[in-house]
Amino acid sequence: IKVDHCLLPLPGVSLGNIKEVISHEQALAQCENFLRGLGKDVKIRATGIPTAGVHLSDIAGREPFRQHSYISAACIATIADRGFQGYLDGIDALIKHMRAQG
Repeated sequence: IKVDHCLLPLPGVSLGNIKEVISHEQALAQCENFLRGLGKDVKIRATGIPTAGVHLSDIAGREPFRQHSYISAACIATIADRGFQGYLDGIDALIKHMRAQG
């Protein structure tokens, strides 16, 4: 399934003048490479729904542009290099987080 995302800035704001992107965590993850290109000064903010970031491989061992998870600041946990088990670890992290929240 092909998924297209659209970045919709406020009227009159050009791509180079974007200072903050707010979206759902999954959309941020799917657009991570594009968002990186906006520059390190652009604040990436999630909608606030608890999310765990899961990287199937070891991102530290990948290409330099993939070695940093730009959405990790919006996640309650970031899990890497665990293969499919990472998804289960992410679910466990979300359950622990929600229990701690009451």
